[in-house]
Amino acid sequence: MSDLGNSFVQLIDSGNVLASRIVLRSACETAALLAYLNKKTSDLIDRNITIEDFDTLTKILLLGGRNDGDYVAPVNVMTAITHFAKEFPEILDIYNRLSEDAHPNASGMIYAYSESNPLDFETHFTPKIANSAITMEHTIASADLAFYCYEEQYNLFWPQRFEALEQWLRDNDAELEGHRNGT
Repeated sequence: MSDLGNSFVQLIDSGNVLASRIVLRSACETAALLAYLNKKTSDLIDRNITIEDFDTLTKILLLGGRNDGDYVAPVNVMTAITHFAKEFPEILDIYNRLSEDAHPNASGMIYAYSESNPLDFETHFTPKIANSAITMEHTIASADLAFYCYEEQYNLFWPQRFEALEQWLRDNDAELEGHRNGT
């Protein structure tokens, strides 16, 4: 997340708004995945999921991937974003808007780099998105929320949940060992 934040600032400072929005989309995904892990840690402690489910989740969070190789199927990022949006509803709208810019479709190509005058059958190519104050304001406000959410998840919730997980493991050690040994 630190690399994403540094890259985001460099891109904003250089006026590369579209690229900054693509990096911000990755930051939203990173924040959402941490929030998802925090939620699932609480679910384990509250016994809403099993240790096996939690083990599978941590494996796919750490080892999941879609490239060729020995990866397991990853967590679908929309699952994490949807869960995250329950706590921060604005994040889903932000993520969807950033996704539109990230894809080579109307928003990411046509609206970002051209101005059309259909009556005169003219299209002028220009980096329009970089000159849009509204887009810049949305980008910076969205970044404030995404990085704040991550910071809160990392500095506030994660340490609490991790300490609770450690205690849960100590409290349930005999049961976990017995389960692991098939008894």
